[in-house]
Amino acid sequence: MNSIKAGSDGSLDTKALQDALAKGDTLEIVLNGSNMVNIPAWVLKDNSNYKQITVKNGSAVYYLPLAALNYDTLASSLSVGLNELYIRVTVKMVSESMRSTMQTEAAAMGGKVIGTPVDFNLDATTAAGKTSMINTGNVYVPRSLNFDTVLNQAKTTAFLYNETTKTMTFVPAFYTFSDGKTDVMVKRQGNSIYGVLELNKTFSDIKGHWAESNIMMLANKLVVDGVTNTTFQPDRSVTRAEFAAMLVRSLGIQNTGGSSTFKDVASNQWYADVVATAAKLKLVDGYEDGTFRPNNQITREELSAMVVRALSYAGVNTSTEITKGQAMLSKFKDSHTIIWAKDEIAAALSLGIIDGMTSTTIEPLQQATRAQSATMLKRFLTAAKFI
Repeated sequence: MNSIKAGSDGSLDTKALQDALAKGDTLEIVLNGSNMVNIPAWVLKDNSNYKQITVKNGSAVYYLPLAALNYDTLASSLSVGLNELYIRVTVKMVSESMRSTMQTEAAAMGGKVIGTPVDFNLDATTAAGKTSMINTGNVYVPRSLNFDTVLNQAKTTAFLYNETTKTMTFVPAFYTFSDGKTDVMVKRQGNSIYGVLELNKTFSDIKGHWAESNIMMLANKLVVDGVTNTTFQPDRSVTRAEFAAMLVRSLGIQNTGGSSTFKDVASNQWYADVVATAAKLKLVDGYEDGTFRPNNQITREELSAMVVRALSYAGVNTSTEITKGQAMLSKFKDSHTIIWAKDEIAAALSLGIIDGMTSTTIEPLQQATRAQSATMLKRFLTAAKFI
């Protein structure tokens, strides 16, 4: 990997940048006394095709989403020429006072923040100081948080910190271990403050349950909640609205707000925002009569379809799995009872998201339990490399 240092003011030597980009496919820009770097956009446009550029500040690394950058559009939005446009990358450790606030919030949840969270940002800027936030769309942009210890994946999670609400929510993150260290690769659309939280949640009614480890992991990752602080009710059925909420949360997506077009989803219901978000992301469909039926118990068929759509949204090519899955589906004597999601169930079987209820039955119309839902979400996150 080629490496160059940014100036203490966040500047880069243009010639050094051009030479480094010409030498190979990867380039690491190391921050040196500053929390940000201004990268000349004209150099990136001319030299960064098919390359990977990272910006490193201590233990934190930002992977520049080059494919999501439209330099001409950004220059036009700031009313400058391309030779006056810079891509500004900020990788900044949060202040001790903010970390202390987070630690208080974590303690209230029964956990603690590991290390120092980092504020990642990506802007377009000019020499005159005009700036515009860069929207990377649906691209899951990677950032790395590195730790000198081996983290327990089942008891830690990467989180997004909302400064306004002072809350922590799950974000997808893939762990890599090497030489007693852990690299936590956070994947999320947009930019914000990210860190790692350690929890040790459990519920009195899951001990010895077949899904105990899956439920505990997803509870510690803030993906699933208990029915109460001490109970999960693993064998209770799940509504369509409840699973939509779990799925949107597992994608690391904040609710988009707004209202859905479903005539039975009132704007004052707790699930209104999440159903609208799930519909916008094309994770859920309604019925022919224009309803969503949020309080209906979700079936294994519906659950499989929603998870496969979420995998597609996360960038997994599920279409290649359908043919393989169809051969697997043929061994189930009740596969003919699948009403509309045969391809989705086939893909889910091929990807290991769903199993048969027995060696010869798939039971697509059976209501899914909270334990089954948690297990399928854990398998989804694994297949998407989100955990």
